[in-house]
Formats: sequence, C-alpha cells, structure tokens
Amino acid sequence: MTYTVKSLIITLLFFAFSVNAVGQLTPLIKNHTEKEVLKSFQQKGNLRQNIENNYKLSESKNGDTLILKINGKEIIVISLTFNLTDGYCDFQRIDFSCDSCTIDHLNEILTSRKIGWKKISTDIYLSKWKLQTKMEILRTSNICSTIIYRYFNKVKSEYKREYRELSF
Repeated sequence: MTYTVKSLIITLLFFAFSVNAVGQLTPLIKNHTEKEVLKSFQQKGNLRQNIENNYKLSESKNGDTLILKINGKEIIVISLTFNLTDGYCDFQRIDFSCDSCTIDHLNEILTSRKIGWKKISTDIYLSKWKLQTKMEILRTSNICSTIIYRYFNKVKSEYKREYRELSF
C-alpha cells in the first residue's frame, strides 16, 4: 500500500496532535503529558511505513523543553513544555520547512470543528473552552512557517464570553 506524503505526515504528526475521526489536527495543550507524547513519538518512529519512507524521528531535551524532530520530505520541529498542573502541556511550537506542506497543515488545523478556532486578530486564534488554547501563526513571505499554541488561562465564564464575541 502506498501512502501519499500528506497521509504519511498526518500519521507522523499523530504523536504531536490528537486526531479526530476526520483526520483534522488539534494541539496538545492541556491534555497530554511529556511521558504520553514521548511514548507515542517513539512508537511512530518504529512504524514500518515510516522506516521504509526514510522518515527519521529524533528527540532531545533543552532545559524544560522537549524537542521532537521529523526528517523526511519535509522537516518538522516540535518544541513542547509541560508546566501545567500534573505535567500537562502548556506550550507547543511547530516549525515547518516545506511551504506547500505547511499550507495543507494550516488549512487542516484552522478548519477543525472540534477545536472551533475563532479569529482574535491577524494570525491569532482562540479555541473552544475545552482546550483553552491560543494559536499564533508566524509567517515568512506570507507563508506560515511556525505555529505556536499557548495555554490561555481565564475563568471559564470570561473565556466563553470572549469566545462568543469573536467571529469565525
């Protein structure tokens, strides 16, 4: 069975995202610990199709930051910190190297109904209350090169009020 680059990348990125039934990508903020992310990442590195397609997965630590790297047709570097209660993820940065791949990833992320992104301002979005995540898109030459997810700590009623006031 052959895999398209897009489906392979989605498979590879599973360790860094929760994937719902439609295959859309969501951030790890508030719902995953470092141990869970590392276990899933290591399992993905041993998948036969990833090995056959010469995808190399590596991990390292720099202080309190876990750095995950995927080398293949594109290079993706994911940096995460786990400073919430019980060691849950509070920050996630994804750096992309392939313009066309990045556009596909960004479109999938922004159209996720599960997350319900709403635009705060140019390239800044807020998720539904369940994830409590603010997303910032950093662009190089009008192409998204980096996505940053941050935990957005607000009282539930304030968060929901602010979210309702935003447009899609």
